[in-house]
Amino acid sequence: MGILYINNELLIDAWNGSASGKTFTATVSLTAGQKVPIKVEFAEKAGDAFILLEWESTRQPKEIVPVSQLYPLLSGINAAGTGVQVPYIRF
Repeated sequence: MGILYINNELLIDAWNGSASGKTFTATVSLTAGQKVPIKVEFAEKAGDAFILLEWESTRQPKEIVPVSQLYPLLSGINAAGTGVQVPYIRF
């Protein structure tokens, strides 16, 4: 179960129902070198759930977004204090 916002636009909404074993994709236009906010909310309903954030373009094969391209908020901790937010990604 999860949702994905990029640049404050809801791109994937798989919060309700079962997302087990499913792959969700979305297309967004981005500018190289420009940071944009991202928000991922994810909940484990049962079992060993996981989530991957991947990207690809016409010039780059699909890969997991490298940690070097993610930038945390200044505080680094979400409002509830229960996890780290990673709201910016550089493309």
